[in-house]
Amino acid sequence: MKKYIVTIAVSAICFFTVSCKKDISLDPLIFQPTTFSTEAQLETQLAAVYGNFNIEQLYAQGLWGYFASGADEGFRIDAATGTAPQVITETYRGASADATYANFWRGCYKGIEQANIIIENIDIPNMSAAKRKSMLGQAIFMRAYFHYLLASHFGDIVLKTVPTTQLGTNFRVLKTSRREVYDFVLREMRQADTMVAPITQVGHTSIVTQTAVEAILARVCLTMAGNPINDASK
Repeated sequence: MKKYIVTIAVSAICFFTVSCKKDISLDPLIFQPTTFSTEAQLETQLAAVYGNFNIEQLYAQGLWGYFASGADEGFRIDAATGTAPQVITETYRGASADATYANFWRGCYKGIEQANIIIENIDIPNMSAAKRKSMLGQAIFMRAYFHYLLASHFGDIVLKTVPTTQLGTNFRVLKTSRREVYDFVLREMRQADTMVAPITQVGHTSIVTQTAVEAILARVCLTMAGNPINDASK
């Protein structure tokens, strides 16, 4: 019996001295910085930022469908029957747990995080100065635009300008007022306008150009001129 007690005691001592080392570490292993060493890696990351606009809850359907037409004036064919008209009432029955809104929120912040990583790593890969400037401008614009989409739909939001890996273990980031978010968006988009290429140089609409930036800048100013900001200077 004494032999068993000694064995259990030794096992317990070994368990408490070696098993919890990583659990109490102040350096979480799951939040290591993301770095890129090549131009191709940055281009892939930039494409991922663009990809967030294509999810169902953003431009695939949400922004022009659920959010814009989601009232009693909008109708669609019921997918289950294929015949019965169905009133689109997303605007009237929305809740924070609704996938339409939750995934819209998630998609915007995913794009913001990916853009932050590009901005953080833009100077690492070897590439031409012109290419680096254009990619940085695109990332800055899209980060600002995602913030604009969030603020214009939800009001005060978290303004996130650094990668999550720089937050340590404190994820309770306070909200920023809608007005401050809009001011940030204006500054960022005006900076991006000086960095991205004109549409005449690009020749297509697959990436952010000066024309796109200036068009969205006009939309931001119109939003700020209306309720609840009512900034007549815009």
